[in-house]
Amino acid sequence: MVHFDQKLIEHITSSYNLIKPQLNEKTKRLWAAAHAKSLGYGGDTLMAQITNIHHNTIAKGRKDLENKTFMEDTSRIRRPGGGKTPKIKLYPNLETDLCALIESNTRGDPEKKICGVVSA
Repeated sequence: MVHFDQKLIEHITSSYNLIKPQLNEKTKRLWAAAHAKSLGYGGDTLMAQITNIHHNTIAKGRKDLENKTFMEDTSRIRRPGGGKTPKIKLYPNLETDLCALIESNTRGDPEKKICGVVSA
């Protein structure tokens, strides 16, 4: 087990807490990976403990730094295709079906500000 100086741990923790609100997923990973690399052996584990980022994520950040892949597309945080598929893509008729459902249960004058939807 590698032991790091307590003052160093406190310094890294303090600087992380200061910058954390400004970081997104990608920059958090890269920040942790850069510090882990500078710490050497055991750096990934220490940075994982300090930042609560999984050590595999920090290892991915190290690879990104080594290969400079983080510079490829600065407008994206995640790879294309990441995240959930929008419901409108899964169900192409979703918008028209919802409008039809609401329209059949709408009461009142649509031109007036007071208009409601009735449901049973």
